[in-house]
Amino acid sequence: MMKNMKRVLCLLPLAGALACAADLAGVHSVYLLPMARGMDQYLANRLANEHVFRVVTDPKLADAIFTDHLSEGFQAELEDFSPTPKPPEPPKPAVAEPAAKTGDEPKAKPDDTAGHPIQAHSAGILLHHGVYYWYGEDKTLGNFNRTGVSAYSSRDLYNWTRVGVVLPKEAVPEQFRDHGICERPKVIYCPKTRQFVMWMHLDSADYSVASAGVATADKPEGPFKFLGYSRPIRYDFGYPANDRTRQQELGSTFRDMNLFVDDDGHAYVFYAAEGNPTMYVSRLNADFTGVETPSVEGKTWARILVKQSREAPAPFRYKGH
Repeated sequence: MMKNMKRVLCLLPLAGALACAADLAGVHSVYLLPMARGMDQYLANRLANEHVFRVVTDPKLADAIFTDHLSEGFQAELEDFSPTPKPPEPPKPAVAEPAAKTGDEPKAKPDDTAGHPIQAHSAGILLHHGVYYWYGEDKTLGNFNRTGVSAYSSRDLYNWTRVGVVLPKEAVPEQFRDHGICERPKVIYCPKTRQFVMWMHLDSADYSVASAGVATADKPEGPFKFLGYSRPIRYDFGYPANDRTRQQELGSTFRDMNLFVDDDGHAYVFYAAEGNPTMYVSRLNADFTGVETPSVEGKTWARILVKQSREAPAPFRYKGH
């Protein structure tokens, strides 16, 4: 038997339940929790017939609660009359308040220092003597090669000043102008010739020409002089029938590309080939204006990511490799 203020909770054995109940002086009204084998109904009838206690249906009106085991109902009623103190909730992790803005935070900067939208799509960035040069397709007049390749310069990769059009559309053959393609220009510096070398993907509007274009300049700001275009590697990978790109005749297609200069001074061109499913990597010649010849697979060039359709390569060094 447990006392809690004026109410009493009683654990009654099946035998002698009434005797136990009769000893509860001062108890007038009782509430019966569910008991095994219909004991609650039996007690209700006996108590009502013998007028020992008044059986109530609302536990809040009872002076005592009877049960024969610690059932879920008992536990619930016990909590109702004598709530178990809840353990304190663990402290919530502190949430850092956002720092007050000072006005000096970097923001997205789609415009150049003159306030005009940056026009250098499918870009490549060159670092030379502490200055970054951003080269890309100028789409001021819309898609395709309607303007040429433009460049911007910066010392902090945030504030970009327009240099201008460094390879105008007029510098490339007519089929690559206006509705033609001059994509993904990339520029590297050649110490041997002290020239800046630009490679690009040149194509017709239907992407059937798929060739590498090369241009050079004495300064990173240009102007660049167009040298020519070609398909650098000829390789029989199993030419498709009725090939509109004429790979058997001209060599494997040259599309999405990038350049990489290694620590040993060798430069490489990476590009989507064989109609795009496979990538080629080829070492460049000493002037960086063409691939090293004679081209020998496994020595001067390689097929990588074969049949994996990976485009737009972005090579970089990782942990010294």
